Amino acid sequence: MNKDGKSESQLLKEKANAYYWKGNSLQKFGRFEEALEAYEEAINIEPKNVDAINGKGFVLDILGLHEQAIEEFTKALKIDPKFILAYNNRGLAYDKLSNYDKAIEEYTKAVTIDKQYYISYYNRAIAYYKQENYDKAVQDFSTVIKINPEYAMAYQHRGEIYQLQNKKEDALSDFMQAMKLDPSVTLPLPQLEAISEKSPYETPCQHFTLAIMHLPNNIRAYNNRGFALFEMNKPLEALENYNKAIEINPSQAILYYNRGNIFYFLNQFDKAIQDYSKTILIDPNYAKAYKNRGIIYKLQEKFDEAQKDQETALSLDPSIKSAKNFIFSLCLFDLPQNPNLQNIQKAVESFTGAIQLSPKMVEAYQQRGKAYFILKQYKESLQDFSQVLLLDPNNKEINFYIGCVLIYQLAFYSAS
Repeated sequence: MNKDGKSESQLLKEKANAYYWKGNSLQKFGRFEEALEAYEEAINIEPKNVDAINGKGFVLDILGLHEQAIEEFTKALKIDPKFILAYNNRGLAYDKLSNYDKAIEEYTKAVTIDKQYYISYYNRAIAYYKQENYDKAVQDFSTVIKINPEYAMAYQHRGEIYQLQNKKEDALSDFMQAMKLDPSVTLPLPQLEAISEKSPYETPCQHFTLAIMHLPNNIRAYNNRGFALFEMNKPLEALENYNKAIEINPSQAILYYNRGNIFYFLNQFDKAIQDYSKTILIDPNYAKAYKNRGIIYKLQEKFDEAQKDQETALSLDPSIKSAKNFIFSLCLFDLPQNPNLQNIQKAVESFTGAIQLSPKMVEAYQQRGKAYFILKQYKESLQDFSQVLLLDPNNKEINFYIGCVLIYQLAFYSAS
């Protein structure tokens, strides 16, 4: 016994646990070699510390030493045959060795011990998915969702399988739920292309689609989805969106200007001129429309009309002089502004205070998100709008807001 009344075995256990927690901390910061040393220190002090043995196995697995990791998990299970985490982690190691049958056995052992351990159901579903055993994968993803209805990735992967099975409505339902839970989720392509091959504009595009589903006459969403589709190299689909927006509201100059740019891109110059002319009719001060129409007139050897348009553009906006060529810049609608917000920073503080008093006040999150958007604090804005979506999944405006934040991040913020 020491002066605190602790036995030597208790002191050794505390020392071992200290090294174990040190290993956990180092592991979280990616310092895997140091974490491994800490776990080994814990094991040297207390050879039957199953948590440290499991931690060592986990790090070995991360380092690609899967067989050695399996040995450590097996050691832990000999000490504690009901150690669920070790079964789960041994399954992950087998999975990385592409031994999916063994992985499934391990996950099954885990859920046999604890039928509520959804992590192993999820991992088993992934293994079934890789084996193309889609029915069993769907069954396990469904179990995950039943236990934890907010597990976004379970919805996403189940949706992917439904898509492969041509169950389009079920797939769409799952994708939408995944996006509600995690706005960063991107709908997969039918062939499940690598993430690196997908356009970053796909996610905002999906949010604009959801916005249109909630409000079919939302011209702002059609316009911004057109922008995203063009950035995804889908000019014809972008054109369809501008057509629809103009059909809904034929008095918005920005819509004709954007469609004119698409027509120009498609070498449909006469249609582009018509749209620039319509832009100017609605807004006679739209300098870029004069500029671009003048460029096309010059290509068509209508030099008088070209010169007149260039002079008008320059008189309206002297900075245009530096733009010698066509100005291809599709324009976005941003968030509708609150005219009562004068001092934006004070507004943020006010809404923050309201949220502290009432953490589920949807309107406070929504208004603070708008204020952050004005301040170009897009990360904070997205967090607030995501919270709105969780608190009020049927909010008809929030998907447009999320789409705007994501697309502004891509189009402007990341370039600055």
